Amino acid sequence: EKTGKDESIIFVSCPAQYNRLGYMSWMNLEPEGSATIGVTNLFLEIIEDISRLDLLEIDDLLVQGNSCAKFETDDNLLHTCLSPLGGRIVERNEKIISNPSLLEKDPFFEGWLYRIIPSDIEYDMKYLIPCSSDRM
Repeated sequence: EKTGKDESIIFVSCPAQYNRLGYMSWMNLEPEGSATIGVTNLFLEIIEDISRLDLLEIDDLLVQGNSCAKFETDDNLLHTCLSPLGGRIVERNEKIISNPSLLEKDPFFEGWLYRIIPSDIEYDMKYLIPCSSDRM
């Protein structure tokens, strides 16, 4: 039976050097001290068919575990993503606002949401799960 979903979609798992907040969002610490954050493929699988994406503005402050983005889906439901890290937004991925499918195709690289300056990385890390622990 055909589910209507594109069966050729490749499942991309969270890269080993990343850390995640539950199965919802991820963070990757960059060498210069900033961090990129985004949503996991599992979160995207659950909400599917994003019609609109609401991102916060540059210089907005994120708090770990609080809402950092809203996704409206074709069924008019609003889904909130929780931030894996606290910090100040220094850049947001404008490409995914106009093209949410980029997010769905490549959530861990091209589909990042924000680049932030973490406020308390040591504290926040205690609540994150290393993606390397997902490997069997």
